[in-house]
Amino acid sequence: MNCKPEDWKKCKKIFLIIVATIIVVMISLVLASVILDKKVPESVPQNITQNGDIEFTGPEYKPSKVYDDSNNEISLEKLAEKPMALVFFNTSNEKSLEALEIFAKYEESYSEKLNIVGICISDGITENVDTVQKTLTSNEIKLKNVLFDSDYSAKNEYNIEKIPTLVFINKNQEIINTISSEEDINEDVIMANLDILAENY
Repeated sequence: MNCKPEDWKKCKKIFLIIVATIIVVMISLVLASVILDKKVPESVPQNITQNGDIEFTGPEYKPSKVYDDSNNEISLEKLAEKPMALVFFNTSNEKSLEALEIFAKYEESYSEKLNIVGICISDGITENVDTVQKTLTSNEIKLKNVLFDSDYSAKNEYNIEKIPTLVFINKNQEIINTISSEEDINEDVIMANLDILAENY
Protein backbone atom coordinates (compact mmCIF):
# COMPACT_ATOMS: atom_id res chain seq x y z
CA MET A 1 0.00 0.00 0.00
CA ASN A 2 1.53 3.31 -1.15
CA CYS A 3 0.88 6.28 1.10
CA LYS A 4 1.41 9.85 0.13
CA PRO A 5 2.70 12.08 2.90
CA GLU A 6 -0.69 13.80 3.09
CA ASP A 7 -2.44 10.41 3.57
CA TRP A 8 -0.03 9.14 6.25
CA LYS A 9 -2.51 9.46 9.14
CA LYS A 10 -5.15 7.55 7.21
CA CYS A 11 -2.67 4.78 6.24
CA LYS A 12 -1.42 4.49 9.80
CA LYS A 13 -4.99 4.05 11.05
CA ILE A 14 -5.70 1.30 8.47
CA PHE A 15 -2.44 -0.46 9.36
CA LEU A 16 -3.30 -0.45 13.10
CA ILE A 17 -6.78 -1.85 12.38
CA ILE A 18 -5.28 -4.71 10.33
CA VAL A 19 -2.75 -5.54 13.09
CA ALA A 20 -5.47 -5.44 15.79
CA THR A 21 -7.68 -7.75 13.72
CA ILE A 22 -4.84 -10.27 13.30
CA ILE A 23 -4.16 -10.22 17.08
CA VAL A 24 -7.86 -10.77 17.90
CA VAL A 25 -8.05 -13.71 15.45
CA MET A 26 -4.90 -15.29 16.95
CA ILE A 27 -6.23 -14.94 20.52
CA SER A 28 -9.56 -16.47 19.45
CA LEU A 29 -7.77 -19.46 17.91
CA VAL A 30 -5.68 -20.04 21.04
CA LEU A 31 -8.78 -19.85 23.28
CA ALA A 32 -10.70 -22.22 21.00
CA SER A 33 -7.89 -24.80 21.08
CA VAL A 34 -7.71 -24.60 24.90
CA ILE A 35 -11.49 -25.02 25.28
CA LEU A 36 -11.68 -27.89 22.81
CA ASP A 37 -8.69 -29.66 24.35
CA LYS A 38 -9.58 -32.72 26.45
CA LYS A 39 -9.55 -31.63 30.06
CA VAL A 40 -7.42 -33.42 32.66
CA PRO A 41 -8.77 -33.14 36.24
CA GLU A 42 -7.43 -29.96 37.81
CA SER A 43 -4.41 -30.09 40.10
CA VAL A 44 -3.18 -33.41 38.69
CA PRO A 45 0.57 -33.05 38.02
CA GLN A 46 1.63 -34.65 34.77
CA ASN A 47 4.80 -35.34 32.82
CA ILE A 48 5.08 -36.28 29.16
CA THR A 49 7.68 -38.98 28.55
CA GLN A 50 10.00 -39.21 25.52
CA ASN A 51 7.63 -41.58 23.70
CA GLY A 52 4.69 -39.19 24.24
CA ASP A 53 2.99 -41.08 27.08
CA ILE A 54 1.53 -39.05 29.94
CA GLU A 55 2.73 -39.83 33.45
CA PHE A 56 0.90 -38.44 36.46
CA THR A 57 3.17 -37.91 39.43
CA GLY A 58 3.13 -36.44 42.91
CA PRO A 59 4.46 -36.76 46.46
CA GLU A 60 4.94 -40.21 47.95
CA TYR A 61 1.99 -41.51 49.96
CA LYS A 62 2.25 -42.45 53.63
CA PRO A 63 1.28 -46.03 54.55
CA SER A 64 -0.92 -45.00 57.49
CA LYS A 65 -2.33 -47.42 59.99
CA VAL A 66 -6.09 -47.87 60.03
CA TYR A 67 -8.39 -50.48 61.55
CA ASP A 68 -10.79 -53.11 60.23
CA ASP A 69 -14.28 -53.72 61.65
CA SER A 70 -12.81 -55.97 64.35
CA ASN A 71 -10.42 -53.21 65.45
CA ASN A 72 -7.37 -55.02 64.04
CA GLU A 73 -4.64 -52.65 62.94
CA ILE A 74 -3.99 -52.63 59.18
CA SER A 75 -1.44 -50.69 57.17
CA LEU A 76 -2.58 -49.15 53.90
CA GLU A 77 0.60 -50.68 52.49
CA LYS A 78 -1.35 -53.97 52.39
CA LEU A 79 -3.54 -52.51 49.62
CA ALA A 80 -0.78 -50.65 47.78
CA GLU A 81 0.09 -53.46 45.37
CA LYS A 82 -2.27 -51.61 43.01
CA PRO A 83 -3.12 -47.92 42.60
CA MET A 84 -5.53 -46.75 45.30
CA ALA A 85 -8.47 -44.39 45.56
CA LEU A 86 -8.90 -43.42 49.23
CA VAL A 87 -12.28 -42.01 50.26
CA PHE A 88 -12.16 -40.30 53.65
CA PHE A 89 -15.76 -40.18 54.85
CA ASN A 90 -18.21 -39.95 57.70
CA THR A 91 -21.68 -41.45 57.34
CA SER A 92 -23.33 -38.44 58.98
CA ASN A 93 -22.20 -36.40 55.95
CA GLU A 94 -24.56 -36.59 52.95
CA LYS A 95 -21.87 -35.74 50.39
CA SER A 96 -19.74 -38.59 51.76
CA LEU A 97 -22.55 -41.05 51.12
CA GLU A 98 -23.00 -39.72 47.57
CA ALA A 99 -19.29 -40.17 46.87
CA LEU A 100 -19.30 -43.69 48.34
CA GLU A 101 -22.29 -44.61 46.16
CA ILE A 102 -20.36 -43.57 43.04
CA PHE A 103 -17.27 -45.55 44.05
CA ALA A 104 -19.38 -48.61 44.94
CA LYS A 105 -21.11 -48.39 41.56
CA TYR A 106 -17.82 -48.67 39.66
CA GLU A 107 -15.69 -50.74 42.06
CA GLU A 108 -16.18 -54.05 40.27
CA SER A 109 -15.30 -52.69 36.82
CA TYR A 110 -12.01 -51.25 38.16
CA SER A 111 -11.17 -54.03 40.65
CA GLU A 112 -8.46 -55.64 38.50
CA LYS A 113 -6.53 -52.39 38.11
CA LEU A 114 -6.94 -50.55 41.43
CA ASN A 115 -8.19 -50.69 45.02
CA ILE A 116 -10.94 -48.43 46.30
CA VAL A 117 -10.68 -47.91 50.05
CA GLY A 118 -13.29 -46.19 52.20
CA ILE A 119 -11.72 -44.76 55.37
CA CYS A 120 -14.22 -43.69 58.00
CA ILE A 121 -12.98 -40.91 60.26
CA SER A 122 -14.86 -42.09 63.32
CA ASP A 123 -14.93 -40.81 66.89
CA GLY A 124 -16.08 -44.24 68.10
CA ILE A 125 -19.01 -42.69 69.97
CA THR A 126 -21.50 -40.90 67.70
CA GLU A 127 -20.23 -43.02 64.83
CA ASN A 128 -18.79 -46.48 65.38
CA VAL A 129 -18.38 -49.69 63.39
CA ASP A 130 -22.01 -50.75 63.93
CA THR A 131 -23.58 -47.42 63.00
CA VAL A 132 -21.34 -47.13 59.93
CA GLN A 133 -22.22 -50.62 58.71
CA LYS A 134 -25.95 -50.01 59.29
CA THR A 135 -25.85 -46.71 57.40
CA LEU A 136 -23.95 -48.21 54.47
CA THR A 137 -26.32 -51.19 54.34
CA SER A 138 -29.44 -49.02 54.50
CA ASN A 139 -28.06 -46.93 51.61
CA GLU A 140 -27.13 -50.10 49.67
CA ILE A 141 -23.46 -49.09 49.55
CA LYS A 142 -21.21 -52.14 49.20
CA LEU A 143 -17.47 -51.52 49.16
CA LYS A 144 -14.92 -54.31 49.48
CA ASN A 145 -12.57 -52.25 51.67
CA VAL A 146 -14.09 -50.15 54.45
CA LEU A 147 -11.62 -49.26 57.18
CA PHE A 148 -11.70 -47.04 60.25
CA ASP A 149 -9.39 -44.21 61.28
CA SER A 150 -10.19 -44.54 64.98
CA ASP A 151 -7.13 -42.68 66.26
CA TYR A 152 -7.03 -40.07 63.43
CA SER A 153 -3.53 -41.14 62.35
CA ALA A 154 -4.51 -41.32 58.65
CA LYS A 155 -6.46 -38.05 58.95
CA ASN A 156 -3.39 -36.31 60.36
CA GLU A 157 -0.90 -37.86 57.91
CA TYR A 158 -3.02 -36.88 54.89
CA ASN A 159 -3.98 -33.48 56.35
CA ILE A 160 -7.71 -34.20 56.01
CA GLU A 161 -9.63 -31.07 56.94
CA LYS A 162 -12.92 -31.65 55.11
CA ILE A 163 -15.20 -34.62 54.68
CA PRO A 164 -15.37 -36.15 52.16
CA THR A 165 -11.81 -35.99 50.84
CA LEU A 166 -10.62 -38.15 47.96
CA VAL A 167 -6.95 -39.12 47.63
CA PHE A 168 -5.74 -40.83 44.43
CA ILE A 169 -2.47 -42.80 44.60
CA ASN A 170 -0.79 -44.18 41.46
CA LYS A 171 1.07 -47.47 40.88
CA ASN A 172 4.32 -45.79 41.97
CA GLN A 173 2.69 -45.02 45.34
CA GLU A 174 2.57 -41.28 44.63
CA ILE A 175 -0.39 -39.05 45.47
CA ILE A 176 -1.45 -37.67 42.09
CA ASN A 177 -4.60 -35.83 43.20
CA THR A 178 -6.49 -34.81 46.34
CA ILE A 179 -10.03 -33.46 46.11
CA SER A 180 -11.76 -31.97 49.14
CA SER A 181 -14.09 -29.40 47.62
CA GLU A 182 -17.70 -30.66 47.68
CA GLU A 183 -18.39 -28.85 44.39
CA ASP A 184 -15.64 -30.88 42.67
CA ILE A 185 -16.78 -34.28 43.91
CA ASN A 186 -19.11 -35.67 41.27
CA GLU A 187 -19.31 -38.73 39.04
CA ASP A 188 -17.38 -37.18 36.12
CA VAL A 189 -14.46 -36.10 38.32
CA ILE A 190 -14.33 -39.44 40.15
CA MET A 191 -14.45 -41.39 36.88
CA ALA A 192 -11.70 -39.23 35.33
CA ASN A 193 -9.41 -39.89 38.29
CA LEU A 194 -10.18 -43.62 38.33
CA ASP A 195 -9.36 -43.76 34.61
CA ILE A 196 -6.02 -42.07 35.29
CA LEU A 197 -5.20 -44.60 38.03
CA ALA A 198 -6.25 -47.47 35.75
CA GLU A 199 -4.29 -45.88 32.88
CA ASN A 200 -7.38 -45.85 30.66
CA TYR A 201 -6.07 -43.00 28.51
